[in-house]
Formats: sequence, structure tokens, C-alpha cells
Amino acid sequence: MGFYNIDNVSNKIDQSKTLLEYSLTDSNIYIFVSNSTNYSLFKVNIDQSFFNNLRTLTLDLSRTNFSLGVHESYRNYTKAAYELYKILIQPCQEMIQGKSLIIIPDGALSYLPFEALLTHPVTNDELDYRNLPYLIRDYDIGYSYSSTLHFQDQRKGAKPTGNLLAFAPDYSNMLAQNTIDLSFLDAYRDQLVPIPGVKDEVKMISRMIKSDIYIDESATENNFKKLAGNYDILHLAMHTIVDNENPMYSKLAFTQNVDSFEDGFLNTYEIYNMKYNARLAVLSSCQTGYGKLQKEKGL
Repeated sequence: MGFYNIDNVSNKIDQSKTLLEYSLTDSNIYIFVSNSTNYSLFKVNIDQSFFNNLRTLTLDLSRTNFSLGVHESYRNYTKAAYELYKILIQPCQEMIQGKSLIIIPDGALSYLPFEALLTHPVTNDELDYRNLPYLIRDYDIGYSYSSTLHFQDQRKGAKPTGNLLAFAPDYSNMLAQNTIDLSFLDAYRDQLVPIPGVKDEVKMISRMIKSDIYIDESATENNFKKLAGNYDILHLAMHTIVDNENPMYSKLAFTQNVDSFEDGFLNTYEIYNMKYNARLAVLSSCQTGYGKLQKEKGL
């Protein structure tokens, strides 16, 4: 695999897109911006307030208590989201206007949902998350680990015959008293509570896109392993159990029934041994955007 330089990127990038690659230090952010006709490098000075705002939109946002301090959380969010927008997006506004964005984050920026940045200040304290000026309203946004990885051809193997495969497992037997021995799941029992809305989620998707959906008892790990390689899009609406100390044992939790072939958990190490042909995999699950940040390796 070769490495891409500036000319490679300009030649490869689609006319409708702009690439933004960030480099983060303690006192500066460097933003390399490139599209099919031009490229530029922006340098923005930062201080501790930047990192405070970054924390608000990453760690603190994921722990919001909607029973207490909701107005304070709302004010903190809207202020931080706009301040980060001014640093991360506004300097290169002219080059990205009307384009889709390819974001290549660095360091702690890997935790940031750029879609949730706000393009205008919010002065109203009344809670109105639905109508905030999110960046996603103005731009299609995608992410990559590097320019080289983004532009290499990822399509290999046979073209999938199926369009979209969606799974929405059931965890009700984790709470109910029944005759199935689930004692081996005790370590995860508190995490595998039923998730409201996941069945509605995949059913709604199937109305918009031709899909095969597996819900409740049919949403098993065994079915996923048998079928996943045949589909162009995978959508998994389920619990995730993240293990940052042993990432290979992070797992997606399918319906927990007693299966003579599988235990109901798709571990990271199992994914490496499977063959996928999907162009897109959606993990509609908590914590799937998080992980252990390692220097030079990323998230």
C-alpha cells in the first residue's frame, strides 16, 4: 500500500467532497483542507478552554442526566458546540461551502461527533435540541483514519446479492424467570436490559430501503454469521459491551438464547475471521463510537 501525497489526494477526491485532516497539539490545531481543485493549511491557536469544550461534547455529553440540571447541561452544550465549530470548521468555511466533508480526526478529536457542532450561537435558554443549528443540517459528513486508507479500494470479493440486513435482538429473558439456564450471563445481566424502540427502528428502515430484518428470537448470532456476507448494508440495533483492556473481547449482544453453536455474543476477534462484502455497517448501539486512544494508532 502506497502513501498519498497532496497531488494524490487532489486527483482522487470527488468534486463534491472536501477532506479535512486535523493535527492536534497542546497549543495549536492544524487543519489540512483539500478538494479536487485546491488545498490549504490552517493553523488555529487553542488553550485550555478548547479542551474543556471538547470534554463537554464527548465525555460529559454521553453522561447527561435528563432528570437533573437539564437547563445547565443545555447551556453548556450549546456554548461548547459553537465554540468548537469556530475553531474546527469556520476557518476553512470558504473551501468547504456546498461540499460533503471527509473528516480525519486526531487524538481526542476522534471522540467528537462533528455533526453535533453548532453553526450559530444559541441565546435562548429554552430547551430545544430538535431545532438547533447542527452542522449536519448543512453538510454530509463522513470519517476516515487517514487519506491513504480512505482512498484505497476497499471493495473486494463478490458483489452482495442482498440489499440491507438488519437485526434487533430481544433481551427480555434476561429479566424473566424461566427454565433456561442463563447463569453464564450473570456478568452481563445488568447491561442487557430490553431496548425500547429497536424493533420499530428496523421496521421503519425496511419501509424506506428493501431489507431483510431479524427481530426477537430470530436475531441470533448464528443467523448473522450465516447471512452477513450476502448483504451490501448491515444495520445492528443492539447492546454493545466494550472492553477497553481487552478490545478483542468487546462484543455485540444478539438475542440471548441457548444456542448449541454460538453464545449470542459476536466478539471482535470473531469479526476478523468473517468475510463481509458490505459497503456500510451501522452500529446503532451505545459506546460504539468510543474506545481506547493509543498514540500513533488512533481510537
